[in-house]
Amino acid sequence: MDFTVFNRDNYFTTELLDDEWDTNCGKVKVQFYRRPLSKIVSSVIDAGFIIEKLLEPMPIEQFKIAQPNIYDRLTKKPQFLFIRARKQ
Repeated sequence: MDFTVFNRDNYFTTELLDDEWDTNCGKVKVQFYRRPLSKIVSSVIDAGFIIEKLLEPMPIEQFKIAQPNIYDRLTKKPQFLFIRARKQ
């Protein structure tokens, strides 16, 4: 998702990105690394973990009522990836 939102040239590049998130307390500056999915998964495996679950979460119905525009966007363009892993 970050690849398209930030209009990057190379999906396979790992890079540090800056963003602003709207919160209940106002805008917050956030820095994070964008990586291709293969880099995320292989790093977890190479560190000796077994991936038990990989999830791209969907917003709940209560969120649809509270934020219909954002709900619609997140049901088509997820912004988070959760990995449950355990050490071998």
